[in-house]
Amino acid sequence: MAIDPRFEESRERVGKEGGVDVWGPVNPPEELGIRGAHVAVDFDLCIGDGACLEDCPVDVFEWVDSPGHPESDEKVNPVDEDQCIDCMLCVDICPVDAIDVDPGRPGRIWPARSSEEPVFSTLVKCAGRDLPRTRPVPLRPNPC
Repeated sequence: MAIDPRFEESRERVGKEGGVDVWGPVNPPEELGIRGAHVAVDFDLCIGDGACLEDCPVDVFEWVDSPGHPESDEKVNPVDEDQCIDCMLCVDICPVDAIDVDPGRPGRIWPARSSEEPVFSTLVKCAGRDLPRTRPVPLRPNPC
C-alpha cells in the first residue's frame, strides 16, 4: 500500500507539528497520519530506513522520534519541504512508497507553473547524478 496522492482531499488537516502540516487520523502511537504538504510522508507506512534523508540533495528531511509505532521508532519528517527541488529522489528510493511530492500542493517556494508558461529543462549535477529541473534555476546557491 502506498501513500494516497490525494490525501489532502480525503483526510482532514488536524494541525501542525514542528511547523509541518499533520493530516489525520492521528491516534499515537499506532496512527501518526501524514506529515507535510508539498512533500508528504505517511508516518504510518514509513519504516524509518533513512534512504530519503540520505539521498535528498537539499536536506528536506529530519529524523523525528515515533516511540511505540508498529513500523519504526523513528520517522523522516519533511521539515524543510519549502526547499524541495522536485527531483523525486525520495519518492523513487522509498521502499514502501510512503512519500509523495506534488508541485501543485502548497508548501513550496515556487508557484505552480501555469500551462501557458514556457518550460525549459536544465540538468543539475548533484550527488553524482544529473537531476532534471523543469523550472527556472532558484535564486539560492546550489546545495551540491
